[in-house]
Amino acid sequence: MNSKKSRERSSRQVDGESPKPKGKRWIRRVLIGLFVFLFVWLASDFGYSRYVQTQISRWESNISRDDNGVRLGCDSFTLNNGDRAILFVHGFNETPQIWYKMAPNLAERGFTCRGLRLPGFGEPIEEYRKSNHEAWLKAIDEEIKSLQEKHTMIIVVAHSLGGAVTVQQLLQEPGCVDGVVLLAPAIDTASVRSPFLTTRFWHEFSKWTLPFSQTAMSPFEYDAKDPKEQQVKLRNKFSPRSVVNSMYHLIDENRDRAGEIKTPARFFVSPDDQVVDTATVKNFYQAWGAENKSLTELDNSGHAIPIDFDWKDVADEVEAFANELAEGVR
Repeated sequence: MNSKKSRERSSRQVDGESPKPKGKRWIRRVLIGLFVFLFVWLASDFGYSRYVQTQISRWESNISRDDNGVRLGCDSFTLNNGDRAILFVHGFNETPQIWYKMAPNLAERGFTCRGLRLPGFGEPIEEYRKSNHEAWLKAIDEEIKSLQEKHTMIIVVAHSLGGAVTVQQLLQEPGCVDGVVLLAPAIDTASVRSPFLTTRFWHEFSKWTLPFSQTAMSPFEYDAKDPKEQQVKLRNKFSPRSVVNSMYHLIDENRDRAGEIKTPARFFVSPDDQVVDTATVKNFYQAWGAENKSLTELDNSGHAIPIDFDWKDVADEVEAFANELAEGVR
């Protein structure tokens, strides 16, 4: 009996009817599954990149620009001609337009108010993608040196990414200004809106897994408690990965170096900030190396402090800070 079964198995093997090993079938199915997953993933990535590009083209078609390609109302500006100067530095995806409330108000109080447009910001997305931290630092350095020629005092008021640029400037050029006012500075990003893991993780993950999506489109309204300021308006809602890379470069460069900075400072934060991690900003403030410093929490503002409900109080504090510095209090 056993001999007969053996002859039958041998006969099937000779005829090519032997069953394939289960191990090989399992490996083949896994490989096919991985191939299908990879194809669907890349196809989805490509589809999203095309969708974003279509939205960018539609958005650009409704924008008016000057001869230099800068969106109207978004370029650098200068208000008044006082002895004391305030250099305003805007944040991520913003332009000097963010200071449309604070700058005129402080100009009326006698300050020269200079709104700096960081290179690439307010320009077409293709140009915006080329922007980087080196260009931003060069721009703020040149602005400070230009203001030093004509003014007895310089204070920098910086928001969000502008705060990160300003901190790096102070590290590279200690004592270049008399004081700084940092509004929700980008010491680190918040992860309140990020699913499951941190915002930084998803950014790093996307660099390796989403080769086509070089620009993302924000689905969120502006983080302001004033409902009139929640719409995008003159703010750009498209975020090139290259610009985000430069922002994180500055965050990494500035981390753990607050103690090196001796410039008098005023920090303003929102406890409900959805963009910048307020706890990290507070720790950075505690380590700040100057004796003349203070931190104020603004309960009636979101991340968009320059245009939110508390903007007037912040402007009052900027003037008080300047008066204090003018009296020689360090």
